Amino acid sequence: MSSLVLAAVLVGLPAALLVGVAALRVRWLAVGLVPLSFPVGLQAVPHLPLRLVQVAVLAAVGLTGLRRLTQPSRPPAGPPPGRLAASRQPAGRPTVSRPAANRSPLLLAAGCTVLTALLASTVAVDPAAAIRLDVDYLLGLALAGTILLAEPDRAALRALLGTVCIGGGVICAGAVVTSSPLTPYYNETVVSNRATGIFGQPNELGCLAAVVGLVSLAWLLSLRPRHPLRLVAVASLVSATWALLLSLSRGAWIGAVLGLVVLLALVPHARRRLTAGLVAVAVVLLVAGQVLGQSAVPGASALAVAGDRAATLVSGTRNPYDLRPQIWHEALRQIDAHPWLGVGPGGYPVLAAEQPTAVHSAAPTHAHSLLLTVFAEQGVLGLLGLLATVLVGVLGTVRVAHSSAARVAGTQRPGAGSDLALLAGPAAGLAVVLGQGVVDYPLRNQVLELLVWLLVGLLAATGRVVCRPEAADTIRCPPLPATFLWFQPAATGRWPVVPTPRRAGPARSAPVSASGRGGAGRSVDFADRRRCRHVRRTRTAG
Repeated sequence: MSSLVLAAVLVGLPAALLVGVAALRVRWLAVGLVPLSFPVGLQAVPHLPLRLVQVAVLAAVGLTGLRRLTQPSRPPAGPPPGRLAASRQPAGRPTVSRPAANRSPLLLAAGCTVLTALLASTVAVDPAAAIRLDVDYLLGLALAGTILLAEPDRAALRALLGTVCIGGGVICAGAVVTSSPLTPYYNETVVSNRATGIFGQPNELGCLAAVVGLVSLAWLLSLRPRHPLRLVAVASLVSATWALLLSLSRGAWIGAVLGLVVLLALVPHARRRLTAGLVAVAVVLLVAGQVLGQSAVPGASALAVAGDRAATLVSGTRNPYDLRPQIWHEALRQIDAHPWLGVGPGGYPVLAAEQPTAVHSAAPTHAHSLLLTVFAEQGVLGLLGLLATVLVGVLGTVRVAHSSAARVAGTQRPGAGSDLALLAGPAAGLAVVLGQGVVDYPLRNQVLELLVWLLVGLLAATGRVVCRPEAADTIRCPPLPATFLWFQPAATGRWPVVPTPRRAGPARSAPVSASGRGGAGRSVDFADRRRCRHVRRTRTAG
């Protein structure tokens, strides 16, 4: 054992140093370590009350903060559209610009929800559980803030979506490989041997699989055609979809449908491709289900069991052991007894097990509802914080999507709609959690909770990046003659930055004579990429 520990130290310490140095140079790599640690994230750290995914969050926060302190901030991609910008920094006086701290209404609302959890912890019936959950809340909020602090651009956001797909796809593939034959009872309302993967229950695997599947679909749409990473996105999508079916989590299926609706609403230009892709995935799953997914019932496949279980959502067939109505009633009883601050984070299962109620023997760990669990444990203040966070996120997503869709409609640049796909990924993933939250609460798991906070941070950062003009829309031109007073004079020795939003309509032009001194002659079209070459020809002719 001592030799194994020594080998782990000798190999792990240099690897950690190399990763740290790389994270300081690549702004998104520190945050990307968190989703990449998901497959082993639930492993406990020896001699510490932490799990590996929490250590990854602490490393991401520390490395990003250190990079922010030691390296200058990256300037914005360009000035606001429709305005001319020119740097007037005097020569010989280099300065480092540090913009004000990033602010996000979504993170502000989420921070208020965390604050209500801290207030509810003062009256918690189980202080130890409340402190443990408060630490998870604070780590999640720090992770979301770290994404904004890293100032990611479009490429970095696309890379972060890829890390979510890779980390989650590994978990889903492992769950599919290790799954056992399914055995249904009571008209498929009860099924044994449901896939769980690294989690303790199949509903948690279903939540992760639904989120990863939709994020993989959005990542696939954001990549340019024939990009080699599209194969990775397709593999992640297939494994996540198959794991979602094997989990047989009806709550996760509801969330997946809601997330798919959000994805289709945010990416209208790709609806045909989405439909074709979903049909292809369905065919692959149908063949795989008939070949590999044989269950313990003769002649029945795993796909058939999943279809019968999905039919129970419409037929109304109930599991005779389902105690959700009694669990919801217990949550309402606790809300009535502690309306304002609730019973504290993690207090619901304590009171549900102590009181002589119908759920005393079942000992539920949560209220099987996102709203009821937050309401019972954090009171009215926590419920208002949660609703405010959802409202701010929805309004912000609609505003950014409308702005991006208007910009896509006015441009012919290939790949201009990838911004909508970047926005749709985290939005659809969070919609999955809200949809499943109607009948379940899978966020007791640290991996799933930090995944939700990661999506919140990505949604806030994507909204900020999409609202900025793209670097390709900003072209640097050589200095024009001093008669063009709206440009920076050529005496400064710097090339001005001229924004050129790709929009339809008449282009602005200024008359330039053949000598370059103004007057009649050929014109310079500032909305055309070739204007720089025209300016050079004009000045050479002069």
